[in-house]
Amino acid sequence: MERITRRSFIGLSSIAATFLFLPMDLFARQKKVTWRGKSLGANSSITIYTEDERYAKQTIQKALKEVERLENIFSLFKSHSDIVKLNQNGYLDKPKKEFVEVLNFAQRVSKLSDGYFDITVQNLWIAYSKYSNNEKLLKKELEKRKKLISWKNIEVSNEKISFKKKGVKITLNALAQGFITDKITQFFKQEGLLNVLVNFGEFRSLGKPSQNRDWRLSINNTKDIITLKNLAVSTSAYFGTKFNEKYHHLFNPKTILNANTNESISVVAPTATLADAISTTLAVMPKNKREAFLGNFSNIKVYTS
Repeated sequence: MERITRRSFIGLSSIAATFLFLPMDLFARQKKVTWRGKSLGANSSITIYTEDERYAKQTIQKALKEVERLENIFSLFKSHSDIVKLNQNGYLDKPKKEFVEVLNFAQRVSKLSDGYFDITVQNLWIAYSKYSNNEKLLKKELEKRKKLISWKNIEVSNEKISFKKKGVKITLNALAQGFITDKITQFFKQEGLLNVLVNFGEFRSLGKPSQNRDWRLSINNTKDIITLKNLAVSTSAYFGTKFNEKYHHLFNPKTILNANTNESISVVAPTATLADAISTTLAVMPKNKREAFLGNFSNIKVYTS
C-alpha cells in the first residue's frame, strides 16, 4: 500500500495568534502550549491555553498514546492494524467498539447520500495509484474492480465485520481523522482542559483562546475566516492528493471515475467526524443533489472556493 500524503488545507489565521488582554483578564494568566506531529499521514497539532503548562504537556503525552491506539485500528499505513487485517481477510471477528462505531456511522451517511459517500473506494485508489499513467490498463483495472465498489457490500455487528464479496477493501481516510480529532478533544475536556484546538487532519475546538475572541481559522487560498467555538471543520479538495496532473484521490463511487470537481469544500459541523464525512460527500456529489443531502443535518455551514 502506498502512503497517502494528506495536506491540511486550513491553517490557523495569523490574526488568531495575537490578542489584547485586559489587565484583570483571566486569560492573561494563561500560557499557550503547542504540540505538532503527524497522524494517519496528516500534519497534526494540538494547541492549549492554560494556567498549568506542565499539566497540559503531560496530558498531551497521554492523548498521543490514545492516538496511537486508535491508529492501530484505522491506519492503512500500519501492517498490523485492524483495517488492514479486515481488508486482507475479508472479515474481522470481535472488532473493537470504535471500529464498529465508525463503520455504522459510515453506513448511515452512505444511505443518506444515496451512495455518494462510500468507504469501499479503496480499490479505486489502488487502481489509480498503480495505473494512472497507463490509460488502457487503468480502464481495465477499474472495470475489474467495479463490482467491489458498494457500501452495501459491508456487514457490521458487534461480533463481526465482514465483506459480502471477495476482494472488497475499505478506506477510512474520509472519517478516521475526524473521529480521532473528536476522541482526543473529548479526552482533553474530561481532563479539565477547556480551551483547546485539536487538529488530526480535521479541526475541532473547545472554548476559546481569549476572553474576547473565539478560535479563528483561515480557509486556504481565500479571504474567508471561520470562527469556531465548540465546533469542528473539515476540508476536502481534489488537489489534496494527486496521482498526476489528470487524476486525484476523490472518486465518484457510482461512476468509479474521478469526481468532476475543481472545488475546495470546507464544512463546519458539531463534530469533526460529521464535518469530515459531509465535506467528502459534497466533493464527489453532483451539485444538484447537495441541498437534499444537507437537509438531513442541522448546524452545518459550507464554504466553497
